[in-house]
Amino acid sequence: MAASIELCIAARDRYPERAVRCSIIPMLVSCLLVAPSAGAVELFVEAGSNGDGSASNPFGTVQAGVNAAAPGDIVTVRAGTYNEEVQTQVDGTAASPITIRAAPGGGEVLVTASGRVLRIFNAHHIVEGLVLDGQFGDRIPLDVDTGPFTMRSVELRNSSRDCMDIGDSVGVTVDSSSIHHCLNPTGGRTDAHGITGGPTRDLVIRDTDIHTFSGDAVQFDPGRACPGWDNILIEGCRFWLEPLPADVNGYSAGVVPGENALDTKVCPPSTNPNRHRITIRNTAAWGFRGGLISNMAAFNMKEHIEAVLDGITVFDSEIAFRLRGPGSRGGADVRLQNAVVYDVDTAVRYEDDIENLRVYNVTLGLDIGRGFQEASSNASVLEVLNLLALGGLPAEATDPSNMATDASVFVDAVGGDYHLADSSAPIDQGITIAAVDTDRDGTARPQGSAYDVGAYEHCATACAGAGGSGGFGAVGGVGGTGAVGGTGAVGGSGAVGGASGSPGTGGNPPGSGGGPPGSGGNASGTGGAGASAGSTGAGGTSSGAGGDAAGGSAATDPGSDAGCGCRAAGGNRNVGALGLALLGVGLLARHRKRPRR
Repeated sequence: MAASIELCIAARDRYPERAVRCSIIPMLVSCLLVAPSAGAVELFVEAGSNGDGSASNPFGTVQAGVNAAAPGDIVTVRAGTYNEEVQTQVDGTAASPITIRAAPGGGEVLVTASGRVLRIFNAHHIVEGLVLDGQFGDRIPLDVDTGPFTMRSVELRNSSRDCMDIGDSVGVTVDSSSIHHCLNPTGGRTDAHGITGGPTRDLVIRDTDIHTFSGDAVQFDPGRACPGWDNILIEGCRFWLEPLPADVNGYSAGVVPGENALDTKVCPPSTNPNRHRITIRNTAAWGFRGGLISNMAAFNMKEHIEAVLDGITVFDSEIAFRLRGPGSRGGADVRLQNAVVYDVDTAVRYEDDIENLRVYNVTLGLDIGRGFQEASSNASVLEVLNLLALGGLPAEATDPSNMATDASVFVDAVGGDYHLADSSAPIDQGITIAAVDTDRDGTARPQGSAYDVGAYEHCATACAGAGGSGGFGAVGGVGGTGAVGGTGAVGGSGAVGGASGSPGTGGNPPGSGGGPPGSGGNASGTGGAGASAGSTGAGGTSSGAGGDAAGGSAATDPGSDAGCGCRAAGGNRNVGALGLALLGVGLLARHRKRPRR
């Protein structure tokens, strides 16, 4: 308690304008911020320091900065190594989130501990630019208990458990991050997922790489908690496995440790009759073969879900899409469109009398053992339309809109570029499908007199419609890293750079996309403009849009490839003493009720 009082007194001395009052409530020491002044405060952290959080005399630990932060504040952590476990303390607000970020342009900020590194215990936090290393400890390094929460441009690595666990939450976003080396060696191999959790809603995983795991890149929900997860969006991501180049955390070199890119498990329909919705767009998966399980698939879609997979690329895998029908936990309802699949043993395996499987405008390329595989599904009803298959058509593709072809209709099938060549046979030979009004590049369908067959719509000149990301394609150079945004004057939330450039077109593996978004401006009365997105790998196009501002919304330009990085000025934080006191009591009750893991 004495230590808590000292921290409170230090905060009072550091921020006299906030009228910090240190109060002892039975079994609680609290700091009440009474009628704080408008505008956010930037707190600074530097390894080895022991100051008051000012720019000239920073705190010495990330936790000290987090302890002092109030809604709207930015905790800027300077380059260095921080051996500590960090936990949030108070909620931010929708208009004034609390931001914990690496100092722009200042070098790597490594926060590391054996096991848990960061626990998000409070709503409306943003973590940006940090490296979180769990040292292969026996606890989950990033534990998100609540939302909204945004993780942006973070590297999360080295866990003997799952890397990121999301609890019962709404509005979690993982953006432009890298998650890897989630490896549990127990019993020779035990599941350790990149991202997993319980009944989360409105989860977004965007422009993120997940690789080297002993479970799945993403799995929801291993515990099948009710009422279950819903409305998950995965877009612009890359999920992969490969033989380990060296021994690591109990796994031998040469082993492919994991299972799937995505695996779905849900609350049984007897408890929740509603389907659990998930959308995956413009995402690539590879390396899902030669592992420690049978029927190894990139996308293992099962149980009572409603799934849309649009613009997916799968190669170098045993099964691209394993789509499973009813059991005691229900069966999947799946729409697969604008996909490109090559170098797989099986493109689509459908099982257990799956009830509703639609395959629209998919391209099956080189080195596919079989296009479709039926497994205990004599009663399945498949709708396969506008399928373009290099070689012969699968038996399931009976509709006249489907077409067998040779490699000459593609720009460069050997190089992985399955755009249609000029004057090729699939152009204008498809049928209209209302659900597929754009191709995998975001080009409007049709460009000619009718839909083209396959994943791409051919453009004789400039394509009409909203431009999108380039397809995953030929090996391209790594996109440049986004520029760092300038620092603004103290005020509301600062700007954030546009999204990273999309990966290049063609290739195996895909060319790396543009760099991560540039760090935005610091807290500013008028938000500084965001940094520009990085350039793409070969064949791609720049893309991305600015994020929403605290207290404002992002400017958008849906018809342009370049994203806007603009933000409105941040909001005011005038809160009365009574309201904050009641908030403190609520937080106390919340901490008492929540079990700690």
